[in-house]
Amino acid sequence: MRRRICKDKNRCIIIAAMVVLTTLSLGTTSFAWFTTMLNFETGITGSSISNYFAGGNGTALDPFMLTTYKHFYNLSWLQNAGAFSTKRYFKLANDVDMAGTLTGYNSTTSGAIPPIGSDAYPFIGEFDGNGKTISNLWVSSDPYDWKEKPLAITTIDVGTSIGFFGNIGNVLDGTTPYIGVAKSFYLENIEVTCKVEGSIVGIVAGYADGNLQAIGVKNPKISLGTTGINVNSDFSLIGQIGPHVSWDDAPGNLAGGDLIIDPNNPDSPFSPMTTGTRIVEGSAIDTAYYISSLQVTAINGGINSLYKYNNKVVCTTSTTMQVASTNVNPITMVTSANYLNYVTEEFYARVNASTTTKSVSFGAIPPSIAPSFSNTLTLTLSDNSTIAVPRNTIWFKPLKGGVSGIAFFRQNQGSTEESISVYHFKRDGTNILNFGEIRFAIGKNVGNKSVVYFDFEIPQTMVNENYEFLIGQSTTNPATTAGFLYLSLAGTDEDSGTQSAQIYAVDYVYRYASGVFEDVMVVDYVPKETMLSFDGLYYGTICYNMLDATPTVANDGKVYYANKTGNIIIFDAIPNTVGVLTTYNTTLFPNREETLIP
Repeated sequence: MRRRICKDKNRCIIIAAMVVLTTLSLGTTSFAWFTTMLNFETGITGSSISNYFAGGNGTALDPFMLTTYKHFYNLSWLQNAGAFSTKRYFKLANDVDMAGTLTGYNSTTSGAIPPIGSDAYPFIGEFDGNGKTISNLWVSSDPYDWKEKPLAITTIDVGTSIGFFGNIGNVLDGTTPYIGVAKSFYLENIEVTCKVEGSIVGIVAGYADGNLQAIGVKNPKISLGTTGINVNSDFSLIGQIGPHVSWDDAPGNLAGGDLIIDPNNPDSPFSPMTTGTRIVEGSAIDTAYYISSLQVTAINGGINSLYKYNNKVVCTTSTTMQVASTNVNPITMVTSANYLNYVTEEFYARVNASTTTKSVSFGAIPPSIAPSFSNTLTLTLSDNSTIAVPRNTIWFKPLKGGVSGIAFFRQNQGSTEESISVYHFKRDGTNILNFGEIRFAIGKNVGNKSVVYFDFEIPQTMVNENYEFLIGQSTTNPATTAGFLYLSLAGTDEDSGTQSAQIYAVDYVYRYASGVFEDVMVVDYVPKETMLSFDGLYYGTICYNMLDATPTVANDGKVYYANKTGNIIIFDAIPNTVGVLTTYNTTLFPNREETLIP
């Protein structure tokens, strides 16, 4: 065979140089890529992110496709290296079994993957699980548990949010909001290991300020290492939720800021108070207290009419009185045919539940104007700190801002309007600052035995500035036959804001006899509402599971949990769960598969 010889020497030199430069360019790109990824190497080659997945370009119409265990490892590392600064889309094409696929640091157990999304780089993409199952997965905060180790292993910081998704975020880039989404998948036989001091740990997500929807969890574990660390989780499935999230079916309905004040709560009957203070049950801790002296008025026979005030009332920091009057602004009668358009279903059901509804009335003396209160009472919070609050009021301090429903009742039509006010203020030591009043004036146009429901917004900025609030007698036209009926503040910062997020249908599941998972999205689904809270230094492993349905034994609807070792404490558990098991049941809690693949 004759060798072709380049006769144009200069042309050959140029071609050779171009080849060398191209090769160096590709090598440099690859090297720079892995340098960006903290010298992590997967064995997968390619100069584009697409090469780390089964296909796709990361857009909504053509998402990155995940089909094997490697793709989850790549997703985790790419995300935590800051590769996804804008919204990218991912889709699970098939069930993925992670058992034995990731070699651990000492090559004796299956290796872990880091959480997807860190505090430095929250996950703001969309992960569509496509109804598939990810099984036998180990997620760990410890680099020594991971399959591959960056060269500077001692300098790696995964943050304090640990879970399958470590931090699923909600950011505003200029005027563009990016909200993380994870939906439609099952996690079976998953273990989340957290060894980070001062951390937040959850099975589905450590910290969630995004949308989590239709996620079922079967046989999960949370392990906290062999030495005590300080963990501050609110729930077991989701460690903590952020300021933009409403969790509709959260355990105990205490979704990081929900605040409900309702004297008609059947679980906490209201009674007259002549002395002292009482926490409002059903609200998040330290967010609402009744302060003496308060009276209760029974509405025998139930209410006659329910109205919706048509304008939203927005609280401001102004010290000038705001007035919301039914005599000035239009109101709409709410009926069984239209109530879903005007009030919450919970509120409508509550006020129509019986023929005897109660309202709370206040003493004749309204709270004094700043800088000091008159006729005050000392309120002791759960951390044993004390504050002065005026008597004859309801005190509340939401953890998050948002749009609430607030309702007042008028017993007697009378001849003039009657007013109840919401006051706002903040403290500088013992000084009361920025004391302001919003007066809710119930005119005689509403009629006898009538309720008026207001949309009442507390901006997140006021919550951030530590404003406190009081419901009490107004300084103008104080009520004599009108009373307070209801206040509900959800865990969102804006009712319809561009950064609002929602969590729903995230729960423990069981298998039917056919092997199919329970569907968390059916209309009649009832959440398990199991709750795990940490408060201090703990170690060991906590295991969760449900009894599977069999041809002879029906699932009992309860979530069982057990302490395998250590010093973990569960408290505030929902009554439908089963208490801590003294013996670890391997049938109820099978181990994560650790069989190594040769």
